[in-house]
Amino acid sequence: MMPPVSREFPKNIPPKIALPTVGRIVHVFHPHSVYQQLAGIVAHVAEYDTLKINVTVCNHDGTTGPLQGLKHASLPRNAGEPYWDWMEFQKGQAAKTEELEAKLKHQFGEGATFSSTSEIRKQQADVPSPIDGKQ
Repeated sequence: MMPPVSREFPKNIPPKIALPTVGRIVHVFHPHSVYQQLAGIVAHVAEYDTLKINVTVCNHDGTTGPLQGLKHASLPRNAGEPYWDWMEFQKGQAAKTEELEAKLKHQFGEGATFSSTSEIRKQQADVPSPIDGKQ
């Protein structure tokens, strides 16, 4: 006998977040700043926790300063503690990439990997057109 199928969704799924790398630009949210967000350049990614970074923050007047051990917006933190997140544009680009990857996996199979745009185009050229069946 098969076990009953659960209709419940998993709780507290960790969000899919692009890992930060040195040199990337992020938004820094600091509770003591009168501005919504500040620009930050990733200076170091902590080895033990890939969503914790050190940044050089660019203040509204152009001066810079360091912030160390900055946690991502999705991580638990103390009240009033500054945090970082990707810019909306970066989140949008990531969503477009994920959408394209899903389409390619659907079209070419789950195990398909592509090393370049030209390889993807070559693979697409070998697939019959859904309109006329020609390649």
